[in-house]
Amino acid sequence: MSLSDHQMTQHQLFRIRFTELNEIFAVMSLRSFVTGMIGMFVPIYMYTIGFSLADIFYLHIIMFSAEFVSEYLAAKIISRFGPKHAIAISMPFLIAFFWMLNTVRAFGWPLWLIGIMGGISLALYWEGYNFDFSRSKSKNGVTKDISRLYIILAVLGAIAPFIGGSIATNFGFGVLYGVVLVLLVLVFLPLIWFKERHIPKKFDSKKIRITSISRELISYGGSGMEASIAITVWPLFVFAIVGTAQKVGFVTSLALVLTIIVTYIVGVKVNNRNRHNFVKAGGVMDGMIYALVVFVDSFGQVLSLNFARSLIGSLRSAPFISEYYLHADEGNRAEYIYIMESAIDLFRVCMFTVLYLLTFVFTTSQVLIVGLLFGAAGSFLTSLMPRAKCEMPACLHKHIKVIPKLRPKNATN
Repeated sequence: MSLSDHQMTQHQLFRIRFTELNEIFAVMSLRSFVTGMIGMFVPIYMYTIGFSLADIFYLHIIMFSAEFVSEYLAAKIISRFGPKHAIAISMPFLIAFFWMLNTVRAFGWPLWLIGIMGGISLALYWEGYNFDFSRSKSKNGVTKDISRLYIILAVLGAIAPFIGGSIATNFGFGVLYGVVLVLLVLVFLPLIWFKERHIPKKFDSKKIRITSISRELISYGGSGMEASIAITVWPLFVFAIVGTAQKVGFVTSLALVLTIIVTYIVGVKVNNRNRHNFVKAGGVMDGMIYALVVFVDSFGQVLSLNFARSLIGSLRSAPFISEYYLHADEGNRAEYIYIMESAIDLFRVCMFTVLYLLTFVFTTSQVLIVGLLFGAAGSFLTSLMPRAKCEMPACLHKHIKVIPKLRPKNATN
């Protein structure tokens, strides 16, 4: 996953039966809103203060490399102490990441150090979050639970980029970073009091055979490529056309309003029989729309394409993540999430390395277009996500009364 969570937050619109889910929703909502105010403006901020496109890509190479290295430590912490501990530990690193970015001109922080702070934060947060949500969700209503989360994230998410862009345009990026740092501290404090209901478990990555989940790895890696392009290359591309951070935030916020509506509809319509169809069709259509952005050269076209991307992305997002969690249910949860998160890091490191090298050969606009084509490729790859075992015809057939157990009888994690 990425620093900016793509869609952001509001109060709960739906009553959820699980206390743990309520805690997850609360933390995810607050964190997502705060990072949504600034996440997509990080590359724009860096570009406007004198960093080159190569520098921006270099930061992301270091950040995702650090995340890859930190995934194992995150998995061990989760298995020993629980996911909420990992989420809590991630917050000081995230605060340090944004503080160092804000003060990079004053103190001359090396980009590799900033990237390491961000990478450690990402590994601890996303492994902890995915593990916690995966074990706490409703097994029979996974897509509805995830759709609820995405709606919660999307409502404030529709506000966050506009607020962040307005602050940056009217008061400067320094003030925006100051606001974000204060809010992140406020998000961190409740994590200290969250109770952790966790039974320690030995972590062993050898429990998962990579060859048995190869399609899932490729598909999830593709989703990471698309998400990363959406918060690095796409904002820079839009900024080059519309000219101000406020307009970039406006374009993003307006499109996310559509996300709320579509995500709600998807949550109602998707079930075990058709979830895979949404993933497959959404991935292919999103890839096609990404490929069209190479022809965009006006504010109206940016607005239209962003609407289209949000619409198709909403059709795919909740069903896709549902499949991810259902696959995690099929065996050893901690080990599965560790391997999947490590794979997504490698995909992004490879992608940003290629883009970094291209900056020495091609112009800025040409490299941005190549980056958007990487986003298209990532979207196509998401469509490769296979069905979970519980969605196979044998499990869904109404005459079959005995459904194979997917997890050990007394498994708790």
